[in-house]
Amino acid sequence: FLPLFILLSYCSFDAFSGLWSNTYLVSFKMISEVNAAIIVSCIYGGLTIGRIISSIILKYVEDKQMIVYSKRIILLSLIMIIFGRGNICLLFSFFVYGLGISSIYPVTIHITSNIYMKYGPDQSAKMVSIQMAFGYIGCSLITSLLGFALSYVGYKYTYVVISGIFITYCILDKMLFKCENKI
Repeated sequence: FLPLFILLSYCSFDAFSGLWSNTYLVSFKMISEVNAAIIVSCIYGGLTIGRIISSIILKYVEDKQMIVYSKRIILLSLIMIIFGRGNICLLFSFFVYGLGISSIYPVTIHITSNIYMKYGPDQSAKMVSIQMAFGYIGCSLITSLLGFALSYVGYKYTYVVISGIFITYCILDKMLFKCENKI
């Protein structure tokens, strides 16, 4: 069941960052609403360009390697977002974050499909469907609950929460790779 919680945690930090970064930039980094919206939109520009680039790279790189590269890019971008100053730095940081998250969803679905293919294509398809449902729970329920919690503790902790979800994702992903190697 690790693939279910991996996609749940990924979709949580993906959606959470897209939904709550604007509030973080305006309330904590003191950036105007217009500039914050432009900066956060760079996540989706990076995501789009990253998906195109990763579809080409995946012809030459294994799924696991792509996940490792993505995690490194995300970690770098989180550091840049947390410690970055100025609109240009943040613009670049959010774009890099989008590049980092771009390949995780499709690669995770592909890995799950391959893991469960040994039980037959029907079972593999069912597991991917359930995994996607868990992803939507991460996008909607977890994101809403964490946003509600942030309204009480303060939006300055937005990227502490995102980093925590990202660390959870990394731990679950590592556990999956260890389990997969034993099979």
